[in-house]
Amino acid sequence: IPSGDPGDPDAAAGLAAGDDVRRNAAAFEWRHGTKTVLARPHPLGLVGHFLACGALSEQFGSIVYLEDDLAVSSAFYPSAAAMLEAYGDDERVALACLYGLWFDGYDLESFEPIDDGSDGFFLGVPYTLGLAFTAGQWARVAPALDPSRPLLPDARLHPAFLRLGADEWFPRLANACVATDRRVAFPRRSLVTCRGDAGTHFPRPTLGLQVALQRGAALERWLPLDRAEAVYDSFFELDPAVLARLAPRFTGLDLELDLRATKARTAI
Repeated sequence: IPSGDPGDPDAAAGLAAGDDVRRNAAAFEWRHGTKTVLARPHPLGLVGHFLACGALSEQFGSIVYLEDDLAVSSAFYPSAAAMLEAYGDDERVALACLYGLWFDGYDLESFEPIDDGSDGFFLGVPYTLGLAFTAGQWARVAPALDPSRPLLPDARLHPAFLRLGADEWFPRLANACVATDRRVAFPRRSLVTCRGDAGTHFPRPTLGLQVALQRGAALERWLPLDRAEAVYDSFFELDPAVLARLAPRFTGLDLELDLRATKARTAI
């Protein structure tokens, strides 16, 4: 909800828009449980809103975080619940992302994880579209999201994250994952899609993030991290321990994979 001098025409227009949002939210029919509309007295910014939403996990035990340009699969809720049930108590899993990530965000090449019979895969960094986490998972990553702390270079994190704006929660969340060597669980078949509306991140509409959605049955085959084969680091490279399981001749070797040639020498 915008704040400012009501005598300022731009501020007055913003306040009127905020009133419209409140009225629409209050009038919207929600038939899936209790509806609570949280009206803020002033804009919190991207990081502030993310922190405020994440903190709701402490009240509710877990949350699904959806921004306003997303559309969801009819199976998103039971699938997200199954993901959190499978990984919420595993301290090695930072959170769940509901977007079926199909590309390597560093070179924009396609990414297809190994098929190990599960409905998901693990990656060393999150994506921004559709997150789910328990109160315990939030408590483990929240300290690293403090906007007053500088985001420092880390060899385990691609430098592209450092080029994002100061009012961004995404690079801090990624940094929290790599700094603690935690993985993010993803679905193979996406549970959310992005309409790509014009806004903070897109000056004009884009279709590049729209994906096919899971329809029908919920995704329920979630392998434990120790049994999964589709386990990747923050550079979309297969975990060396998994490679050694798939190809025993690599057992005992100190390996670092860079098949996509996106790692700096200092990261190897």
